[in-house]
Amino acid sequence: MQTGTALFFGLVLVAIVILYHSTKDRWNWKKMAKKSLLIPIGLIGLGLLIWLYTTVEEKIENRAKKQTELQDIILGDSKNDVIFKKGNPDKGSDQDSLKDLFIYPSYNSFVMAYFKEEKVSTIDYQCKSEASYKECPSYFSLNGISFKESFKDVEEKLGKPSSIKCSQEDKTFRIYSYKKYQTEYAIDKDGVFSISILTLI
Repeated sequence: MQTGTALFFGLVLVAIVILYHSTKDRWNWKKMAKKSLLIPIGLIGLGLLIWLYTTVEEKIENRAKKQTELQDIILGDSKNDVIFKKGNPDKGSDQDSLKDLFIYPSYNSFVMAYFKEEKVSTIDYQCKSEASYKECPSYFSLNGISFKESFKDVEEKLGKPSSIKCSQEDKTFRIYSYKKYQTEYAIDKDGVFSISILTLI
């Protein structure tokens, strides 16, 4: 404690003592003390209630649950629904080979909507990959999992996956599937680079 602070509190204490001696015959100090104690106790109690509410609300909000929507696209949406929400895709319905895939790129990611029987069956949200690095959104998470989190982080938050699929070509990444949440996470040495929700896994 600095000298100035100590002097200030000392003067406050002296002032309280002087005030008490000057008014002890006229003021009910016991009653005043009880009332003055109620204020800080009430404030502390209110603060604890607010803290408890926000903590519980945050845990409920972040609790892993079954997912049906990703980037405004909902499983079961029609092609017209997706176009209405996201606009015309970068690639898709105008090409026979991609007629069941809509792609929506942005500066650091892209969203892909896969269709089965004219309804969205899979939504995939991926980082943009360059030759030497991946650029990923830093603000997004699904069931508490964000891009670039490791497989250990994923298992710690969601538990053991329903299945793990290894990339067929170069074995550099694996897909962690969580059937009860309808989610998949593609993970390589740099962490999660693709987050998907699926009708069935």
